[in-house]
Amino acid sequence: MDVGSAQDGDVCAMANIVGRMVQPGSERRTNAWLRYASALGEMLGIDFGGLSDMALYLASDGLLGYRDAIERQLCGAFMEKANFR
Repeated sequence: MDVGSAQDGDVCAMANIVGRMVQPGSERRTNAWLRYASALGEMLGIDFGGLSDMALYLASDGLLGYRDAIERQLCGAFMEKANFR
């Protein structure tokens, strides 16, 4: 499965979302988590070793306009899986 490189915008957006859900923090802290504490890269076949903080900052900027929709979708999926509906 080719999901892209660590510098790819979509990969960075996904990494930001997962990072904020699992280990909330700044983009810099998310980058450190992805590189040193997470197995996300291993599971997806992505090497986050060369990921720059700037790539995550740019991805966050791109996600900002979708924040409410992302939160609604994730909350709805959680509520459904947890049988809260």
